[in-house]
Amino acid sequence: MKSRSFFAILSGVVLGLVLLGAIGAYWLTASAPAQLPKQNASHATPTAAMFVPRQSAVMVSLLVNPDRLESFWLAEAAAPQRKSLKADLGRLQQSLFSTVGLDYERDLKAWLGDEVTFALTSPDIDRDPANGSQPGYLLALAVEDPQVSQTAVQAFWRRTAAKDLVTESFAGVPIVHAADADSLEEPEVTFASAMVGNQYVLFANSPKVIRSALNSVQVASLSLESSFTYQQALEQLSGQQFGVVFAAVAQMQPWLSQPFLRSNLLSKTPLLSLFDLAAAAQRYDSLMVTLKPDPQGILADAAGLLSEPGLQPSSKAVITDASPLLKFIPSGSTLAIASKDLRQTWQYISDQLQEGWLSNLPLATRVESTLASLQQQWGINFAEDVFDWVTGEYAVAQIPRADQPQPDWIFVTQRSPEAEAGLDRLDQIAQQQGASIGTFSLSDQKIYAWTKLVTRSSSSSEPAALQAEVQGVHTTVGAYELVTTSLEAMQEALETAQADTQPDFQAAVARLQTPNQGYVYLDRKMLAGLQAEFGLESLKPLLNSTQSAVLSSYGVNETGRRGAVFLHLEGL
Repeated sequence: MKSRSFFAILSGVVLGLVLLGAIGAYWLTASAPAQLPKQNASHATPTAAMFVPRQSAVMVSLLVNPDRLESFWLAEAAAPQRKSLKADLGRLQQSLFSTVGLDYERDLKAWLGDEVTFALTSPDIDRDPANGSQPGYLLALAVEDPQVSQTAVQAFWRRTAAKDLVTESFAGVPIVHAADADSLEEPEVTFASAMVGNQYVLFANSPKVIRSALNSVQVASLSLESSFTYQQALEQLSGQQFGVVFAAVAQMQPWLSQPFLRSNLLSKTPLLSLFDLAAAAQRYDSLMVTLKPDPQGILADAAGLLSEPGLQPSSKAVITDASPLLKFIPSGSTLAIASKDLRQTWQYISDQLQEGWLSNLPLATRVESTLASLQQQWGINFAEDVFDWVTGEYAVAQIPRADQPQPDWIFVTQRSPEAEAGLDRLDQIAQQQGASIGTFSLSDQKIYAWTKLVTRSSSSSEPAALQAEVQGVHTTVGAYELVTTSLEAMQEALETAQADTQPDFQAAVARLQTPNQGYVYLDRKMLAGLQAEFGLESLKPLLNSTQSAVLSSYGVNETGRRGAVFLHLEGL
């Protein structure tokens, strides 16, 4: 068995999840299906943390039996969608364990309990750089039926076709691993397993990793469970949870420096190369993500703990409640952003596009080209003519159009003297660009339109005719100013605000805490684009089953930064 490759793949996936924050955590839970009933959701922490050495870089735990997750989501799904959902969940379930050579149905289902914990325990098992580096990995599985689990593990070893197996006793626990046919010494890297009492089965890529895990139980101060940083991170997040991801930022640096990991991970996931762990380690000590049940998907709460209490991140936290503006955002939007103080937001984005971490991405070019296209259409400079006067809450949404290649945009902000003056300025610019300012009524609403006369003909044989082409539309609705790139977009926004049904965006946002620093909403198409953009192949199984995602930051306190991501899964 090539344990090195199996664990390299799994560790790569898990590391990618952690570096992506909350989004990454969802792949693991979706890979072991979906969600659990609220009455079964756990307030407990991972008990297998006692096996994890405190210097470990990453620990990922699923705190409920995978079958319970599947049962819950199938119960929540509409009857016509249950069959396809069950098939999707089954494939996702198998994908987690098959990565380490285990088949869930064959090897685990009959005896697995309510916890699956994976940890990156060491960047180098023997701590000897002279002979190269081999990271250590540990998989701890809770046992529900000890006799069946023992039989299943024995059958697993028979299938590995290992000619010589060695059973040794350490701290009263039998450890099984393959012998090195060419040497009397224990091989540095070989798949190993151990059954601890009748409660846990441990798998690792070296007997040394299992010995270290057992030492951590015997000497409590050696385990992650006793770490003050770990306990502090747990305290930041509360409520029902079925999964936990913990990452020690500083410990991830030597792990990522391994050549074979860098070549495998960074080539397949370019986004990872953008993270400056050295800089992050100076500010943040650890990251904790908890996964919580929801009838429509998965909610992940994340907390990044500062390395020094009271040390504030450099960016200012603008706390707001932009949710009232979301009533104008149509359900067909592919992208929506809501926050406060667009001037400050744009300054940060602009800096990152020019010299920051966004500058290395193709995304930067696309953002700049989109802005250039809109500026050309309207004949304005966004930074000077729009962003400067939007200091209150605002929302921006992109709406695809089947009849044209370019999408429409909706912009809404709070009504204020600055906003009114800004719109007057836009009216003046439109007139300077040769547009006419006209008014008309739409849904009993007074609408201002910027139009230009253009010549068009339906065929070469017919004479050209003059038509009024809409360049932009704006209106005032109660306490809000609304601007769109087309009449159709304006009508859609007004109808959405008056509708009784709640669009997907608003329903998803309702799961997140308020006030916050705003929201970012991404639909299925946008998520697929980001997957291709950032090379997130490890997230593909989950993203294919995701209808939409909403991200939010809750701001910063004296201990660190908090945020959340909600994934609305297909069929729920």
